[in-house]
Amino acid sequence: MSWETWAAFLVVETALALTPGPAVLFVVSTALRHGGRRSLWANAGILGGNAFYFALSATGFLHLKSYYSSYGINTADVAAPGGDRIFQIPPSTGNGRVLSTYSSNALGPFRVCAIPAQLVIENGAYYCWLQGTSMASPHAAGVAALILSAHPGMPASAVAALLTAGATPLSCPTDMSSPVNYVAVPQVNNGLPQECTGGAGHNSFHGNGEVNALAAVS
Repeated sequence: MSWETWAAFLVVETALALTPGPAVLFVVSTALRHGGRRSLWANAGILGGNAFYFALSATGFLHLKSYYSSYGINTADVAAPGGDRIFQIPPSTGNGRVLSTYSSNALGPFRVCAIPAQLVIENGAYYCWLQGTSMASPHAAGVAALILSAHPGMPASAVAALLTAGATPLSCPTDMSSPVNYVAVPQVNNGLPQECTGGAGHNSFHGNGEVNALAAVS
């Protein structure tokens, strides 16, 4: 991350943190990189502007960490669906990505949805099959919104606590090469294989587990 981007994080996030008040919960993704160090500057920029934030990693159809997502014991609080186009593909769609709303103005030869198979147009609305922690963050933010709808006025810290407590625990994979071949996607930092540490209650791949909307509001 360049210093200009870091500065933008600092200014914008500071303004957002100070303006709405203490009831706001920021849900942020860590990075589209596997390994914690590459996301340190991004997280530092966010932490510089926010006293409280909620970070997450991405999971795929099989409820396993997506091959591209950052990880680490202190990297993610929870996990949320972000898609996995290579190793976690549901037979019902044949596409491991997440179907997301998309702007018709964002199409073109260098756009993600320039690939025809990823673009869906229905009743004039545009959708695109996408993957990433940018897909995971809205899932967690949506669960946080459901918690607030059930408990109006609840402080951000309490919302985060329910989001964490309601998460479905996920253990580390028993096989690091199947069904998701983490061995084939080494860490960007040092080229070593990805490594999951910790138990089902909290581990470096999934944090406290995958967000669960029903459990969070029950």
